[in-house]
Amino acid sequence: MSIAAARLVERTRDDLAEFFNAKDPSQIVFAQNATHALNVALYGFLRPGDCVVTTSVEHNSVMRPLRHLEMLGVEVEVVPCNEDGTLDLNHLELALHPGTRLLVTTHASNVTGTLLPIREIAALARGRDVRYLVDASQTAGSISIDVQKIGMDLMAFSGHKGLLGPTGTGALYIREGVMLSPLMRGGTGSDSAHEIQPEFLQHGLTSSRLRPG
Repeated sequence: MSIAAARLVERTRDDLAEFFNAKDPSQIVFAQNATHALNVALYGFLRPGDCVVTTSVEHNSVMRPLRHLEMLGVEVEVVPCNEDGTLDLNHLELALHPGTRLLVTTHASNVTGTLLPIREIAALARGRDVRYLVDASQTAGSISIDVQKIGMDLMAFSGHKGLLGPTGTGALYIREGVMLSPLMRGGTGSDSAHEIQPEFLQHGLTSSRLRPG
C-alpha cells in the first residue's frame, strides 16, 4: 500500500509537469496549498536587503508574507493597478530598478477576475534579470499555462480549484537553475547519514528537500 501510494504521488507529479509543460517532473514540489507554496517560494528566495516588486491586487497569501519579510529587511514595492484590476505595464517596468530581485504577481484576481498578462510581465522580468513568481491559484486548470512559453521562474497553485483535486493540496513549479532555501528542515527519507539538509535536486527529491518529512 505504501509503494502504491508513492507511485500515485509520482504519477501526479509527472501529470502536472506534462500539463504545465515543465521540463522535468522534479520541478514540481508538492505543498499543503497555494499559500504554503507561495511561502516556500518567498521565504526561500528573498533575503534582508533584497527588493521585491508586486501589485496592489495580490491575495493576502502573497501580501502577508511580503509584509512580514519587509519587517525583516526586505524592500517591498507595490505597483498600483487600475480600478478594474488591470495593470499598466509601463508602471511595472519603471518599478523594476537594478536592485529588484523578485517580481510577484497573481495571474487572476480572486476579487475582480481580471487576468494579468503574465507572458508580457515575464518578458519584462527577463529583460531586467529579475526572477518572476506567478500566483496561479485562481487559474491553474482553468486557463492554459505553459511555463516554458511564458517564461516564469516560479509558479504556485492550489490543487482543489481548477485542477479538481482534493482539499489540502497545492504545488510550486521551480524553473531549472532557481535555487530556494528550505522553509523547514528535517527528515527526507533518502539521505539519513548527514545532519545538514541535503542539496540534491534529482527527480523526485526536490520535494523532499523543500518539504521535509
